Amino acid sequence: MNSAGFIEVLENGLIPYTQHLNPSQRLMQDNDPKHSSKKVKERLEANKINWLKTPPESPDLNPIENLWHELKEYVRRVVQPQRKEEL
Repeated sequence: MNSAGFIEVLENGLIPYTQHLNPSQRLMQDNDPKHSSKKVKERLEANKINWLKTPPESPDLNPIENLWHELKEYVRRVVQPQRKEEL
């Protein structure tokens, strides 16, 4: 995916969703180039979406990695799928 694809995700998913949130909510994303391109920043600003600006190369501040870890642990511990279809 490139920044144009990410803008499509913003327009079709995130932006309509954020219209129902409290204005103090913030978006947190990593510093992948598609997330931090000038066009993406302009689109976020135009739609009054606040986002946390994180420093580059900051694995400790990457909540996505932590979220995936927690989700995998939950599936392994609680769900315990027996077949691929159960995932």
